[in-house]
Amino acid sequence: PSDGQKYSCRGCHCECRGGGNVPVEMKITFASGHADQQYEVTPAAFGAEWASVTTMTQAMVLASPLNGCSAIGSSVSGKIALIQRGTCNFDLKVLNAQNAGAVAVIVYNNVDGANVVMAGSTSAQHVTIPAAFISLAQGSALNGATESGITVTVPIRRLLLIGACSACPAGAYKDISGVVQEC
Repeated sequence: PSDGQKYSCRGCHCECRGGGNVPVEMKITFASGHADQQYEVTPAAFGAEWASVTTMTQAMVLASPLNGCSAIGSSVSGKIALIQRGTCNFDLKVLNAQNAGAVAVIVYNNVDGANVVMAGSTSAQHVTIPAAFISLAQGSALNGATESGITVTVPIRRLLLIGACSACPAGAYKDISGVVQEC
């Protein structure tokens, strides 16, 4: 900004609703049969903020049960759990995965449509891992490839945020490392 001051994004779109919903990109590496891809994901409004997470590279596995609405098997321990939307609240899904040892959760839509910001409910205060939302098409592709092996690197890049609300002047944004940058 022209006044020479450094700004953080606290209070701006990336933080103002309490969960950090600035879109993040993740890299998907398939063991076989598919070219690597990058997906834009929408972080949840609860749990750890992706801005505070050091870039992680972990295997992704399907949660069992896939809807995540009851206790999830230990196959997600130390991994990123892939869960399908529907039947119960988002925060309960993520908490069940966390309780089974997952390090993060990606929830995919169960219908076509735009990504949503996953809101918290009664379990949100207990969630300490990051979670994000992806489309049905992306989730279906991941679901079909998990048996062959998928590695996820997230976040690889926080998408540019420019002056989303009055507390963050135009030209300021936070990069993946949390460092405030200027355009």
